[in-house]
Amino acid sequence: MENDRAPRWWLRIATLGTDGHDPRDDAELALGVIFIVLGAGVVIQALLAMPAGAPLSTVRTGYVSLTLAMSVAVVGFCAATLRRGAVPASWGWVILVLAVGSMPVFTAIMPASELLGSWTVSVFAFAQLSVAAAGVWVRSVPRTVLLSLAVAAYYSWLLLAAGGPYGQVSVVVNALNYPVFALTISLVSQYWRVLARRSYDAHQAALLATRQMELDRYRMTVHDTSGILCLLGDETTPPEVLPAVRRQALAEANRLRHYLTRSPAGAGDAGMPGSGRARLGDVLGEAVAGFGDLPLELSTALGGDAVVAEADAVAVQLAVETLLHNIRRHAEASTVWVHADRAGDRWEVVIRDDGVGFTAGPETYGFGLRTQVLAALSERGITVDIEAAPGEGCAVTLSGPVAAPASRTGGGAGRRDRP
Repeated sequence: MENDRAPRWWLRIATLGTDGHDPRDDAELALGVIFIVLGAGVVIQALLAMPAGAPLSTVRTGYVSLTLAMSVAVVGFCAATLRRGAVPASWGWVILVLAVGSMPVFTAIMPASELLGSWTVSVFAFAQLSVAAAGVWVRSVPRTVLLSLAVAAYYSWLLLAAGGPYGQVSVVVNALNYPVFALTISLVSQYWRVLARRSYDAHQAALLATRQMELDRYRMTVHDTSGILCLLGDETTPPEVLPAVRRQALAEANRLRHYLTRSPAGAGDAGMPGSGRARLGDVLGEAVAGFGDLPLELSTALGGDAVVAEADAVAVQLAVETLLHNIRRHAEASTVWVHADRAGDRWEVVIRDDGVGFTAGPETYGFGLRTQVLAALSERGITVDIEAAPGEGCAVTLSGPVAAPASRTGGGAGRRDRP
């Protein structure tokens, strides 16, 4: 049975960059794949050149053995990279030490004319590959540059000491390949890792934000429901209150059922479908319908005819219901007033009680006031003003723009279902 924790190498490469992968791991594997391709190319070229280079060597067995040894080391490097999903430092050191250690041997057993620009002396290609790979597994740009400069100096010294038919400029120019490749790969790998880490951090932040949104949406869904359940479960709840609370409990049960069964496409909807209008008086009438147990006085004569956009109507209704739930649970009020007014192109709703009150301030607001009233209405451009003091009750004023009346052909607004 295939091990899901260690997918086959071809599958890991084929799925690079797809969802569900840690971008940091993808970055390491992508860097490794680059050197797998380069390593395969160097090995193939070295093996193809070996039949031509072996007869030129003064020690044919040593030439073939070292070429094969470096090829095997690169193959092991490639296999370890695929298995680990990253360039392995241990194999990087093996190739580097083997290549650097073989450089003086090749300069001694091969003609000086073959040392520069010929694949018959493949040791220098292996050395360049190992130094370039060091730009990945040596996770420090300065250390990588120092290592590459040391190998470049060693290479220059060996070739200049061999005295071949080439100038000093040619040797120095070829030696520059070592620090140039190493610095380039080191900078690219560091930048690649930074991008991968930022991508990972952004993904984690998005997950946290999504979870927080889901939590807030859940809390908004059950906040008022929890108050109803507390009243139903509290043995001290007055009997005359229970009928109204039961009606609200049934309405909340239907709303929660809809919340649980609606399609994911509608999960983010904050309002009702359609683009109709509603009268402010109708909105407040629906909001107070389930609070017959409260000593409530509703007055909509001055502003009940104000037209409210449908989405605003939903937000206002839910906010007023949340405020009335809070009054029922905490205020101990003898009178609650819900008053609507209109001044020009703006409407105003005031919910006031003469209960125990509290010290008004962001630090004292619970989830209902903070999220289901202030935040929800602010998103709709509706202003909220809260005035309260201990022993003096509380007054919440909502104010928003009057919407243009719906056209006769567009249909009127009827009774609304809660989202």
